[in-house]
Amino acid sequence: MIKWLDKKGQSLSINTIIILILAIAVMVFLIAGFAIGWGKISQYLSGKNVQEVVDGCSISCSSGSGSYEFCFGKKTLSSDDGKFKDVTCYFLASEPTMKKYGVAECSTVSCDVAFTQAECTTGKFLHEFNVASKTLVQSPTACE
Repeated sequence: MIKWLDKKGQSLSINTIIILILAIAVMVFLIAGFAIGWGKISQYLSGKNVQEVVDGCSISCSSGSGSYEFCFGKKTLSSDDGKFKDVTCYFLASEPTMKKYGVAECSTVSCDVAFTQAECTTGKFLHEFNVASKTLVQSPTACE
């Protein structure tokens, strides 16, 4: 028998393979952090987007064409209190329980929105907050 065919190859240990996989994962994370930006990466790690929503609402208020976005634009707010779905900047700025998130009221925008049936007058749109599902439900038609 030929002597060099009888040699066994050296195999990698499981520990070495695991360390290589972890090193590659860390490198991908670092490259993504520097390429995309750490602010965008951190929101996926923490799951909170309060500052992004506050900044978006501020931009909607300051832009001349932002009244629709401020009053009716649906957003999802993730915070320590949970995830609030389909909320609007106007809701976050005017509802007393939501003011703690820091969305400022917008004096340049007038929203024809009511949050209770009692406030619902002709021309306003009814937006009711469902506490159980943490969702703001917007009526598709104006109050009569």
